[in-house]
Amino acid sequence: MRKRLWLASPALALILMTSTVMAEETVLPIAQTATAERPELVPVKFGTHTVEFIESDRSFLSTVTQTASSWAQVSDAIYEAVKNYEPQLQMKISMTDVTSEQIISALKDGFGKSEYTYGIGIDTAMSVSSAGILTFKFTYPVSIEKEQAITKYVKDTAANIFNDQMTDFQKVRAAYEYIITNTNYSIAPEEDGGGHSIYSIVKDGIGVCQAYALLFQRLMEEEGIASKYIVGVAGGINHAWNLVTIDGKTYHIDATYGDPVFSQYFATYDAAGNGTIVGEQKEITMPQYVKYNTFLMSEEQLAKNAGHVIKEERPYPKPSSDDFAAWHNVTNAVTLDGKHYYYQNENTYELQLADFTQQTLKPIALPIDTLEVSQVENLVAFNDRIFFINAYKELSQITKDGTISVVTEGYKQGYSSNTLAGYIAVTKDALKVYALDGTIENGRYTSLHLYSTDTLIYEKSLNGVTEQENIPELGQPVEPEQPNEPEQPVEPEQPEEPQIPIYVDEQSPTIHGVDVLSGNVQAGNVYEFEVMAEDESGIKMIYAVFQSPSGMQKVSAIHEFDTPTNNYVTSMMTDKLSPFAETGQWFLQYLYVEDGAGNYTEHTYSLGAGIANLPTKFVQVEPKPLEDQQAPIVTDIEFTKKVMTVEEQLQFALYVEDETEVQHVYVEFTSPSGKRILKADVQSVENGKYVLQTAKLSPFAELGAWHLSKIYVEDTLGNFDEKLFDATNTAATIQVNAVDRDTQAPIIESIKTNKESFIAGEQLQLTAKIHDSASIENVYAELHSPSGKQIIKTTLQAKDETNQLYTLLTDKLPPFAETGTWYVHKLYVEDAYGNYTEHQYERNTTVLTIDVVKANVDEEAPVSQFTLLKPLEVSVGQAMHIPVTVTDASRVEDIYVKVSSPTGKHHVEATLQPTADATGEYVLVTTNIAPLAEAGEWYVSYVYTSDEVGNYVEHTYTAENTPANVTVQGKQVDYEAPNVTNVLAPEKSVQLGEQVPLQVTASDDGSGVSHVQVKLTSPSGAHTVETTAEVENIGDNTYALLTKRLNLFAETGEWYVSYVYVSDKADNYREYTYIAKDAPATVNVTTALTEAPPSDDIVFEQWEAQQNVARDKEWTIDFSLNVDIATILTNNIYITNAQGQKIGARFIIDRQANGQASSITIAPLDRYEAQATYTLWIKDVMSTDGQKLTKNEKMQFTTTK
Repeated sequence: MRKRLWLASPALALILMTSTVMAEETVLPIAQTATAERPELVPVKFGTHTVEFIESDRSFLSTVTQTASSWAQVSDAIYEAVKNYEPQLQMKISMTDVTSEQIISALKDGFGKSEYTYGIGIDTAMSVSSAGILTFKFTYPVSIEKEQAITKYVKDTAANIFNDQMTDFQKVRAAYEYIITNTNYSIAPEEDGGGHSIYSIVKDGIGVCQAYALLFQRLMEEEGIASKYIVGVAGGINHAWNLVTIDGKTYHIDATYGDPVFSQYFATYDAAGNGTIVGEQKEITMPQYVKYNTFLMSEEQLAKNAGHVIKEERPYPKPSSDDFAAWHNVTNAVTLDGKHYYYQNENTYELQLADFTQQTLKPIALPIDTLEVSQVENLVAFNDRIFFINAYKELSQITKDGTISVVTEGYKQGYSSNTLAGYIAVTKDALKVYALDGTIENGRYTSLHLYSTDTLIYEKSLNGVTEQENIPELGQPVEPEQPNEPEQPVEPEQPEEPQIPIYVDEQSPTIHGVDVLSGNVQAGNVYEFEVMAEDESGIKMIYAVFQSPSGMQKVSAIHEFDTPTNNYVTSMMTDKLSPFAETGQWFLQYLYVEDGAGNYTEHTYSLGAGIANLPTKFVQVEPKPLEDQQAPIVTDIEFTKKVMTVEEQLQFALYVEDETEVQHVYVEFTSPSGKRILKADVQSVENGKYVLQTAKLSPFAELGAWHLSKIYVEDTLGNFDEKLFDATNTAATIQVNAVDRDTQAPIIESIKTNKESFIAGEQLQLTAKIHDSASIENVYAELHSPSGKQIIKTTLQAKDETNQLYTLLTDKLPPFAETGTWYVHKLYVEDAYGNYTEHQYERNTTVLTIDVVKANVDEEAPVSQFTLLKPLEVSVGQAMHIPVTVTDASRVEDIYVKVSSPTGKHHVEATLQPTADATGEYVLVTTNIAPLAEAGEWYVSYVYTSDEVGNYVEHTYTAENTPANVTVQGKQVDYEAPNVTNVLAPEKSVQLGEQVPLQVTASDDGSGVSHVQVKLTSPSGAHTVETTAEVENIGDNTYALLTKRLNLFAETGEWYVSYVYVSDKADNYREYTYIAKDAPATVNVTTALTEAPPSDDIVFEQWEAQQNVARDKEWTIDFSLNVDIATILTNNIYITNAQGQKIGARFIIDRQANGQASSITIAPLDRYEAQATYTLWIKDVMSTDGQKLTKNEKMQFTTTK
């Protein structure tokens, strides 16, 4: 029996086949005769693989052509075989004393000659006969056709993401980002390699670590960058990644761990850590961003950042460089208009902008207050913008010009209280940006709003739902979840309790028949037929395929309705048959009908056999009369000229006759040497005259007689004639001559200036007189200073070709340019044909000198004077307005002033750049004084002034010698940090996946507490969780906090408070760090419980079970009244699997113009499992006017294969 072992480590999967095995130390006497008795065989193992030998296969012995006299030759042959996807390899070996170790070593060496063949996973069975015939049989993960598709995909991808101007680093980053943003971590069908082959990425954009690493390897090989496929263990399971070399240094790189979807895939593993997936795949969000935590790592960083353990048997260079350590903090990187935004890491969540094009990460300042972006969440690119949640929990956006703004403006209540709760999610089937926010009073939400991008799409009063219970988890429906049933008021007696009937169309369409309107049709035509079908939801689409008698040809027809139709009969028309279509009885081979609710019926028919009551329909295809079976005839060729020069095009005409229309005419000319071809294509057609024109000949084309070498003509029926000629029998020759053009270089007659001397700071103008028979394209001069240390260059400004005069202009000389005699050091002139003249001169041989004299240059720095006509007074929180007079011989360029508080602890600054017409008297406006800054006599502590020629002066002052004082009035300054007196954790247990509520008592006698943060640590210290930025003052100096949600796979047990941070409004802060035994509070964390179906005391009416349901089926539920959206929760409408566990689902609300809805669709977040049973549950739904659903419903359904 064969069993395939898919291994991520070195993907050399081998087939276990028979109990006849070979001993490791046994020597096979293959030099003996074929009748020699074979010894008993025992298993041979290497690494994680078990190799078993099969009985020798004699069916190929007569075809053995390869021989080997060494194991190196065997390895080479193995590599050539697997490289070419050969199914088996047989060769006769002449080596004696053969052991199993030698064979396995040759196999490993052969596979290892290519990193790709070593990694793809080839099932191998082998045998050796006593006659020395060595047989290998290979089974590949995918077919050769799919492997060819992989090669094309790799080449196309490389062409799209790389270019010749990119460095190796930029190519490595491009490959890393491409794989992550275009691949989702998932297993695939076995026929596509199970997710281990690159083919699953090609086909469906999915794969596991092996496919990620193999694609990276192939892309690097395509660009000639040294790379290696590496295997090991990560997270307790087998894993694969790569080594790559940049600028002579080697690094680990793991695209799988850089993909955020990977962390959402695995649930738990078995006790032995073998990587058995026992949880379900939950891809709640599909964020298209990149994590760089495993990008270009050293060996030490590999273990630290990702916990990888290398299990590679082959030697490899040990990476030691940490050049890219700064990249490992980059998380959630999103690109907008060439700018790269990300948050710093998963601890600070600070928004950053940086230049990613270079190897060194270069931060760029953000144009916004730092508090706005000090803690961000969920960067998502959408519609040429980036959305995120800022520190205030507002939905914010970044536009292409770099502007950062708040989308939900108007709901911001402040930072420390009445804050907003928000998140952004990108659903799997469509890019939608959601944000949930609300206003809070006394710790309870009073209203709720749902946004799609910047449009408010839902608003509802919540009547005081508690804050904690109303914050939904990422990816779950955005309506608030109500934890407790409100008390029901006593309703007045009514004769009957109103009901809300629920209807879901889950019936597939019914096909009643197919009628072919015409039994006979000629090849080259279409044929018409009718389909009789009906459905309660109307027919949305019909698709049919007719097949030829041999099955080799098909023709299809499709009819899609804009809105579902209730017409019983649909008239359809096939595509046009080929004029050469197969004749005989074509039959209806496939029919697909889909209704407006997404249900469908499909039938596949074979020749002569119908399905159900629908017999196969036939169409008799008859041959099309082909009156014209003759190829077109070229009757004449006409040239306008037969002599041309290089850089010209040749135009000529062919006269062609044919009974039908000619569709292709093509002509080639060949150069005298036969090495060059000139093609001609049709430009116009009129009455059988086809005018053709060649491309322009190269300036360096061969000269001599080019001959007509090919004429091809074809008509619309496929009849064609092709004539080939050589130089001896050609129908025409064309003489190609060189262009009679100027080959002489330009002559410089003279060069002059417009005046004898120039002042430093001016531009120099030169005029050159140049002779040439062709036009002048470029004139360039270079002037040197007397010492040769300063150089100034010219540009061509104007041409007077009539008088052959060319005007050159230099840049401005520096104000402090060297004075004395400057001289022309270089002259260069080039004409339109590339002929050029170039001269270089020294001081004593130059053709032109220029005197540069000293400018009347300002060499004095500006002088500043503070004139305070009256004492300046200002309050904290305000800006200072400081008058100052600055004088200078030239224009003042910059003025900068710093003003300090009495103790020097606080400062404000002012900067001014005067305009050209400024008077010299200025008022500088400082930044605002901090609200809690020090009061008293502030003083000017630093002044800097500069002028336009670069003179500057700076002065530093103390409080005693300052030129000016400003009196600042303010509050008493708080220098004391707050104190924490108590920390409380909940007494009851908290489940993984939940948030932990905490209370901290802290006091501050000065400015008051502004922020509190707490960190919890698991018993072993392996896991931590911090509180969110939401802090609520609940009185008596006590503050309520909530942690972020505990990781579903985190450690259980007694978690303890390990860190407390508290700060006041004057920026004083205090930190407390604890170990487990000294912790001020602990909380018991337990495993999250699997939610079971409703208890037996809730009665459900059972709908008819559905079979063969599509794996992406969406269930639409229609109500007779508008429903209260708040009651459409995961506790009221949901789907469970066979184990009673809820699956991830999303709701689609079909809103009417007034915002109400009476139709709800529930769809799975991911496809259902194949041939699996699920249950749809509906209960406790209410209408908008408060009427209850009296009958709870459930429906069981089973999916297709």
